[in-house]
Amino acid sequence: QLATFGDRNSFSKTDPAATFMRMKEDHMENGQLKPGYNVQMGTENQFVLGYSVHQRPTDTRCLIPHLELLRSWSLPFPKQLA
Repeated sequence: QLATFGDRNSFSKTDPAATFMRMKEDHMENGQLKPGYNVQMGTENQFVLGYSVHQRPTDTRCLIPHLELLRSWSLPFPKQLA
């Protein structure tokens, strides 16, 4: 199990690559965690330049790996990050 965790603190038995995250849609309003992924997308003039899928639940820890992936594809780097 420790090998499955990697640098995460949780994983799903039905999808070992997924991490438990708080979802915006919580129909039961009980703060239940669900297995999920964090998807980042880069766009320019309404065109998708690239995307990346992360196991980390917060956007702040995904930004740099996402930008490094875009750079590795030799895509134009954005002038502004918002």
